[in-house]
Amino acid sequence: MNTLKGVRLNGYTITIVFLVLIAFLTSCQTNSTQKVNYPDISNKIIDHAGELGPTETPQRAISYLDSAYHRFPNAGPEDLWKKYRFKFEYYLYHEYTPTLLRNVIDSMYTVLGGENGPYKELYAQTFFSEGDALMNEYLYSDAFDRYYRGKDFAKKHLDSCKYSTFSYGLGIVRYKQEQYEEANTMFREFLTENSRCRSGFNERLMLPYNALNAMALCFEKLGKLDSALAYYQKSLSFLDNRAPEFLPEKASYFERARGVVYGNMGGAYRKLGNASLAELYLKKSIQINKRPGYEMPDALTAEIKLAELYLQSKQYAKADSTLRQVQAGIDKLRHMKRQVGSSLLPYYRLSWALADSLGHSSRAYQFLKSYQRLQDSIASINTKKQPRDIGSVFQLKDQQYQLTLLEKDNKIAQQTLLMVAGFSAMFALLLGVVWVNYRRSSKQVKELTRLNQLIGDQNLHMQEALRDLEQSQEDNSRLLRIVAHDLRSPISSIASCISLLQSDNLTKEERMEFLTMIQNACSNTLAFTNDLLHTHSQKKQLQLSPINLRLILQDCIDVLQPRAYSKQQHIELDGTDLVVLGSSEKIWRVVSNLITNAIKFSTYEAIIKVKLSQEGDKARIAVIDQGIGVPEDLKNKLFSTTGEIGRAGTEGEESFGLGLAISKQIVNAHGGHIWFESQQEQGTVFFVELPLSTNHQ
Repeated sequence: MNTLKGVRLNGYTITIVFLVLIAFLTSCQTNSTQKVNYPDISNKIIDHAGELGPTETPQRAISYLDSAYHRFPNAGPEDLWKKYRFKFEYYLYHEYTPTLLRNVIDSMYTVLGGENGPYKELYAQTFFSEGDALMNEYLYSDAFDRYYRGKDFAKKHLDSCKYSTFSYGLGIVRYKQEQYEEANTMFREFLTENSRCRSGFNERLMLPYNALNAMALCFEKLGKLDSALAYYQKSLSFLDNRAPEFLPEKASYFERARGVVYGNMGGAYRKLGNASLAELYLKKSIQINKRPGYEMPDALTAEIKLAELYLQSKQYAKADSTLRQVQAGIDKLRHMKRQVGSSLLPYYRLSWALADSLGHSSRAYQFLKSYQRLQDSIASINTKKQPRDIGSVFQLKDQQYQLTLLEKDNKIAQQTLLMVAGFSAMFALLLGVVWVNYRRSSKQVKELTRLNQLIGDQNLHMQEALRDLEQSQEDNSRLLRIVAHDLRSPISSIASCISLLQSDNLTKEERMEFLTMIQNACSNTLAFTNDLLHTHSQKKQLQLSPINLRLILQDCIDVLQPRAYSKQQHIELDGTDLVVLGSSEKIWRVVSNLITNAIKFSTYEAIIKVKLSQEGDKARIAVIDQGIGVPEDLKNKLFSTTGEIGRAGTEGEESFGLGLAISKQIVNAHGGHIWFESQQEQGTVFFVELPLSTNHQ
C-alpha cells in the first residue's frame, strides 16, 4: 500500500503528462527545423486554466499555466503568445500589477517576431491589449495612440472584421473621457465594420454585444433614458439572435451577459422613477451573476443600485440588508482591486446616508470619514492622470476660447464704465446748468423741459427701431433654420450613396444607380437654391404645372432609400399615375420631409409604406411608418413654425422641428390639406391631399 501511495498520480498530473506526450510524439513526426505550433495542446491548457480560475481563486490558474508550459518545451510562438495573453488578463483584471503587465506585453510582441513576422492578427491583438493596459492606468492619450496604430496596422494586413475591434477600443476611450456623443459615433462605426464578420465568438458575439450595451450607457449618461432602454433591449435581442450559433458551449456567457444588461436596465428604470421595474431587473441581475464563475463585480454594482433604490423609498430595513450583502461581496472579492474598488465609494456614501437616516450619528460619521478619504484619494489620482488624457487638449482649447471671451467682456466692461462715467459727468453738468438756468429764469426752465420732451420722443423712436431690428433678426434666423433643414435631406442622401459606392461588392449597374441618385439629389438641391435666390430677390407667384405624383414619389424614395438602408429599413410604394397642378420641387420637398421623418422615428428594420390613391377630385398621399408615434402633448404643436418641438429619432438623430411646418405651408399654397393620425409606440400616418388636374379628371 505504501508503494502504491508513492506512485499514485492525481488527475492534474495525468493531464499534463498526456499533453506533453502528445507534443513529444508530434514533434518526432517532423524533420523540419522551423518552429511549429501545437494549437490543440495550447488550447486545452488555456481552457483548463480558465476553468481553474474563477473569480475567487485566480492564482490557481496561473500556477497550473506555468506548470503545464514547463512540461511543454516545444511550444511555438503562437502557443507562447496564448500563455502571455492569459497572464495579461490575470494581471489586468485580478492582481493589477502595471510593471508585470508591461513585461507580459513585451513578451507578447517578442515571441511573434515583430510586425514583419507571419502572425499579423496576433500582432494586431497585442496592440489592442497594450491599449487596454494603458486605459487601466488612465493614460487615455497613450491608449488612443495604441488603438489607432493597431487599426492602421490591421487595415494594411487584415480584413475589416479584424480591424473593427480597434474602432470599439477608440469608442471606449471616448466613453472613459465622458465624450458620449463621440463614443457612440465610434461604436456605430465598429458595428458597421463588424457586420462583415462571419465567424468567431469574440467577433460575432462579445464585441457587438458590448458595443450595444456601451451605446445604451452613453445614452443614459446623456440623460436620454428612453434611447438607453431601447438599446438595452436591442442588446438582449442581439444575444437571443446569436445564441443558436454558440449554444450549448457558451450558455454561461449568455446568462452572464443578460445579467449585466438587467442590472443596467434596473439602474435606468430607477432614474426614470419606475421603482417596481427597477427592483425587478436589479434582482434578476443579482440572482444571475452573484455566483462563483459569473460576473460577481457586476452583481455588486447591481446590489448598490438596489440599496440606493430602497434608501430613496425609505425602506431602511431592506437597504440595510442589501448593504450588508455588498460588504460581504467586497470582502470576498478583495483580490479584484480594480473591479471592486469602484464599488467602495458608493457603498460608503449609501452606508453613511442610511446611518444618518436611522439616527446612528457615530456610525454615520465613520462612513463619512471613509467616504471622504476615498474620494480625496480618487481625486488625487484623477488630478495626476488627467494631463495625459487626450481630451485635455480640447479642454485647453476651450479654456483658451473662454479666456478670449473674458478678455472681450473685460474690454466691453471697461468701455461701458467709461461711457457710464462720461454720461454721469454729462448728467452732472446738465444738472448744474439746469440749476443755474432755473435760478436765472423760469423761461429757460420751460425751454429745458421742451428739450427733455424732445429727447424722450427720440428715445421712443430709437426703441421702436430697435424692436424692428430684433424682429428682422428673428425672421432671418427662422429663414436660416428652414434653409438648413431643407438642405439636410439631399446632402444626407448624397453622403449615404457615396458611403455605399465605396463598397467593393457593387455591380456596374448598382454603381450607376447610386450615381443617378446623387445626380438627382444635387439637382433638387440646386433647384431649391435657385428658388431661394429668386424668392429673396423678388416676390413671385407659385409656378404651377401638371406633374405626375407617382413619379415624384418614386424619385424621392430612390434618393432616400440609402438613408433607410443605414437602419436596415425598407420603403415601399403603392399607387397609380395621378396628375396634379403644382410645383414639382416643392411637392418633392413635402414628400421628402414626410419620408425622412418616417425613417428617423421608425425602429430598426422597419417597413415604411407610401401609398397614392384618388379620393374624389383629390389625390391622396399616405406615408405610413412603424415608429414611436406622436405623444399627446405634442400633437397640437406638430405644425408649429417655432421649431420648439424638435426631438431625437430612434437612433438619436437630431431634429429641428421645422419640416412639418414647411410642408404645411407648401401644401396650403397648393390648395391642399395635410393631417396625421398617430398612436404612441404603434406608428404614425401622414396624409396629404392635393386637387387633381382638370385634364386628369
